[in-house]
Amino acid sequence: MKKRFAAQSLRFKLVLASVLVEALMLALLVANSSRLMEASLVEQAQAHVQQLAPLLNASLSGPLVQRDYATIKEILRESRHRDGIVYFVLFDAGNKIVATDGWDFSKPLPPLDTRIDDDDDDSIGRFDTETPIQLAGQAYGRLRYGVSTEIFTRARAHLLNQSLLIAIAAIALSTVLLALLGYWLTRHLLMLTRGAEEVAAGNFEITLPIRSGDEVGQLTAAFNTMATNIRADVEALRTSGELQRR
Repeated sequence: MKKRFAAQSLRFKLVLASVLVEALMLALLVANSSRLMEASLVEQAQAHVQQLAPLLNASLSGPLVQRDYATIKEILRESRHRDGIVYFVLFDAGNKIVATDGWDFSKPLPPLDTRIDDDDDDSIGRFDTETPIQLAGQAYGRLRYGVSTEIFTRARAHLLNQSLLIAIAAIALSTVLLALLGYWLTRHLLMLTRGAEEVAAGNFEITLPIRSGDEVGQLTAAFNTMATNIRADVEALRTSGELQRR
């Protein structure tokens, strides 16, 4: 039992150390990949928000100048459903609300966000921003709106899950391969352990086969030389004892 445990313990230590190193490297790789993917997603989401501003300004500036509120409400309703926008609040030049869509008047407007990945308690799952409504360089109002970040959040979670699954699969596969490698590297150590136990039990006639030219093979050759020398010494002592008895 002890000899098996010795070989298995060394094998276990080799596999454990290798798996821990690989797990650490994969954790760093997943963290860095997640950071890069999130930065890319944030950049794409910010670009989408920036593209909305001139389109909304072009759509609303004319009707706002003409005070065509029916058209403004229709534009806001269609844009909110088409562009993934949560709400619209349109102010005129006098900071008076002239049209809304999707916002509850009983609640104050949330503070503006600076980054699309900054979800505070007031705007979880939403990016709150605003854009001026201008025509020919003159400001006629401003539009407050919130862009849904649900797609960004789902994409980020999906990419993180995929990275974690790949890392787990890599660790599992590496564990199996390292266990096989550990067995292959330590398979002859069990033979050496058994040989040492035979010598300890008084069997000096044992000779182990040398099955490799690596360090284990060299150790086996040294063991055989040691067993031969011990056998010669024992024979010499036995002969000397017999001569003295005579």
